Amino acid sequence: MKNQEKFDMTKSRFENLFEEKLSYERQTRDDDHLSKIINALKFQNSDKLMDLGTGTGYIAFTLAKENPNLQIVGLDIVTNALKANTEKAVKEQLDNITFVEYNGMNIPFQDNTFDCIVTRYAMHHFTEIEKSFKEIYRVLKPGGQLFISDPTPNERDENRFVDDFMKLSKDDGHIQFYKKEELETMASTAGFKIDDYFMTEIRFPSSSRTEGYRKIEHELPISIKESYDIEIINEEVYITEKVLNISFLKPLA
Repeated sequence: MKNQEKFDMTKSRFENLFEEKLSYERQTRDDDHLSKIINALKFQNSDKLMDLGTGTGYIAFTLAKENPNLQIVGLDIVTNALKANTEKAVKEQLDNITFVEYNGMNIPFQDNTFDCIVTRYAMHHFTEIEKSFKEIYRVLKPGGQLFISDPTPNERDENRFVDDFMKLSKDDGHIQFYKKEELETMASTAGFKIDDYFMTEIRFPSSSRTEGYRKIEHELPISIKESYDIEIINEEVYITEKVLNISFLKPLA
């Protein structure tokens, strides 16, 4: 499948998913995790920050309300979500936040625009991950921060079962979860320096993967099932994934 086809599939999937906002937030909302991310971000109150893959604006709206002088751009591929977010920002009289659509690869801003870029649960959908790192590096100011939060294969999953599991939902647009050293290599190639990291977890249900999981369940090693704590409850398959939260910095010179 070509990258454009993957992008179109992902966009279509999320256009539909964001129509079911409660379902999406049920899978991804975690206020404790959000607090940890915000505490790890390096910005001043008058800086410019991008929420890359903003979705429902979970991070963007929280930051906008808590930091009225912080200029925030929520970037995403999902037209419906961006429209809803814009309407919400107007309704809540938040004039320090805007939402912009892009094509999933080329970030529509000039060089050295942002002081901080944060992305949560989005990197595994990027069809050209190396290009994305280069684009992020380009639009960050020297000294700026890139903060990534995304699931990662656990230490027992040498064969990346978790990627196969995510792809059981055919229209999910999942590309790949990355290990810490893989992200570090790509970030370093783009010019970034490693700053810091911490680990968290996410446990979420999925009804779209239940049928596919039942077909492969008998083939899975017990160690994999246990390490991801996989179980089916009320026709939804639950999985617990490790989440890598990692910070990179663009050098000053």
